[in-house]
Amino acid sequence: MLKQPSKHYYFQKIDQTQIPKRDYTLKKMQVPTVFDLKSIVRESVRNSSGYNVSHFIRAWSNRDLLRMMSNENPLPPSKAVIDAMASEIDVTNLYPAPPSGLCERFAKHVKMKPENIAVCAGSMEVIDVLIRTFTEPGQEVIIHSPTFSAYEKFANLHGAKLTSVKMSPPEFEYPFEAMEKRITDKTKIVFVCTPNNPTGNYCEREDIERLARNNVIVAVDEAYAEYIDQNMTGLISSYPNIVFIRTLSKAWGLAGLRIGYLIADEQVIDYFSRVAQPFHITMPIQRAVEAAFDDVQYLPKRVEANRAGVDYIRKELATIPGVETFPSSGNFVLINAGDTGHDTQDIIEKLLDLGIFARDMSSHRLGGAYFRITVSSPDNNQRFIEAMKHILKP
Repeated sequence: MLKQPSKHYYFQKIDQTQIPKRDYTLKKMQVPTVFDLKSIVRESVRNSSGYNVSHFIRAWSNRDLLRMMSNENPLPPSKAVIDAMASEIDVTNLYPAPPSGLCERFAKHVKMKPENIAVCAGSMEVIDVLIRTFTEPGQEVIIHSPTFSAYEKFANLHGAKLTSVKMSPPEFEYPFEAMEKRITDKTKIVFVCTPNNPTGNYCEREDIERLARNNVIVAVDEAYAEYIDQNMTGLISSYPNIVFIRTLSKAWGLAGLRIGYLIADEQVIDYFSRVAQPFHITMPIQRAVEAAFDDVQYLPKRVEANRAGVDYIRKELATIPGVETFPSSGNFVLINAGDTGHDTQDIIEKLLDLGIFARDMSSHRLGGAYFRITVSSPDNNQRFIEAMKHILKP
């Protein structure tokens, strides 16, 4: 007979105080204290600000506003452009082809070779890539002022030293002599906007040649060139350091497609293309642009209508005491209402109350009395004039 184990073997008393206890409470994570975001971000990025798009946000949030603030073409694209874009929608799962067809169209338009063309997503990208291609942080970029704010934005963003040479009212003559005197061995790019935004005047080829005799890139922004039918691209054969910037956002009326292009010596295009993004011009956009260039009647009609609009706006505003306007070769008119007793913000807000969106120019080193209006359709131009006469009535 088996001997049963003693009960003491199974049920001996255990001293609970001798069992180590585990701590199951959640412990707070220790976050490293050495991470300092500002110390990692590039200094030029910390010291820069993004491009001001507040006016676009406001305009898109209220589609009933009459958009006369951004030098857009008032005409929507033709049915041919829309159909061409739609024809390529079903291949958006594929990377787009290089825009060689657009290079050919643009080259023919400006009387150059396709090898002299680089296509970008808008002229702002052209400006950005130019600065990244030719300037190191601490090197210099020269502009005249007032002018298109993107030159200053991208120069600051990429750490270039910006030199701004003033254009003085009322003539706003280009300060080419003063700009040339500011060129040093650290200067890499001189930007010239012609016709100039926002003053509306333009320069001659002799002025560009003068700057090009220096060892710098002379970047001629011709966003509004079609309005004056000016083509200086032939200068490239004698001065390979001259480059021209064009866009389809103004006279061509395709701002929403974001198409700009650089016209330059082939070697410049080679360096530029090493920096520019590939695959950024989609097939629907390429086909739409080709269709726009096939419509040979569109551009001359739009240019003629624009000139009539500039003349009408300036003539009517001249009848309002205290309002000064300036000759414009673009699709806009610069206005100085300082002698009316109203500041810019007051006028712009009252125009907004009447459903019209104009652009404050006080941030363009012009002071608080200047604003800019985009030329629109005859009916819209008349609506703007009536609004101004209402706001500024004695």
